[in-house]
Amino acid sequence: MAVKVTIDDREFQAALKAYMKVSRRSLAEIVNKRAVNIAFKSIKHTPAAGKRDINSELRAKSKRAPKQSLARLRVIVINRKRDKEIPKGKDLTAAANEVIKNRKKSIGYIKAGWLSAVQALRPHAKLRKRPPRLNDDGDATKLGYGIPARSGLNPTAIIANQVAGAPKVGAKALTRAMQEDALDMRTFTAKRMQQDAKKFNA
Repeated sequence: MAVKVTIDDREFQAALKAYMKVSRRSLAEIVNKRAVNIAFKSIKHTPAAGKRDINSELRAKSKRAPKQSLARLRVIVINRKRDKEIPKGKDLTAAANEVIKNRKKSIGYIKAGWLSAVQALRPHAKLRKRPPRLNDDGDATKLGYGIPARSGLNPTAIIANQVAGAPKVGAKALTRAMQEDALDMRTFTAKRMQQDAKKFNA
């Protein structure tokens, strides 16, 4: 089931409206360019947990059950929810190790979730900037997607990150990316308006 996150984009929308008035690009190109920029910045701002951090986190003792590590407790909770027999002894340790192993594989996945949006929207934004190479051991197209804006009165582009954990970690990165892109647009708009004013007064 998809998880939706609400982000305050009022600052971004205000900057975008002002930017559209001075940009020489079409509306669809503008929207696609900003969407690609946001996806790029989201990759930069999305943290990737280190293997050591994951290992120490999941092997730490649980506050709820001090005799169990977080990884072992997770196995117990999952099996209870699925009405399965809870493993014991070596079997529980093996299942906990598998939890840790799978968590380590997910390193970089949230970052990669933005990558497919970059790849899908980049041609429509006429950008030469290459997307980053991510060591995620996965297919980015399965982790997220992008839908480019088309010409019309209300062009809309979509960037989506479908990785588990993206609503919590990725939302913060997306918010920061939008704030930075709003600042970029305001800076560009101010410079363009200043140039136009000099031409008018010349």
